[in-house]
Amino acid sequence: MLRHTIRAPQQPTLRLSGLSGLSGLSGLSGLSGLSGLLGCWAVELLGCWAVGLLGCWAVGLLGCWAVGLLGCWAVGLLWWAVA
Repeated sequence: MLRHTIRAPQQPTLRLSGLSGLSGLSGLSGLSGLSGLLGCWAVELLGCWAVGLLGCWAVGLLGCWAVGLLGCWAVGLLWWAVA
């Protein structure tokens, strides 16, 4: 006798491991020693999280970093030049 079960469709889940949000950062490891990067990382990733990780992933983490780091570098280099 065959038994059929009906399951509700599963919603996609977002796994938030410690490394899931940082997977796109491995290419930037060489830049980690540059001045202002930690401040940039804090401001831009928090802004990215404020918008929502799903929104960030929809655009793509690299897109988020491309916009965030370029904007941050423009400001950071100006501050560094003034100091």
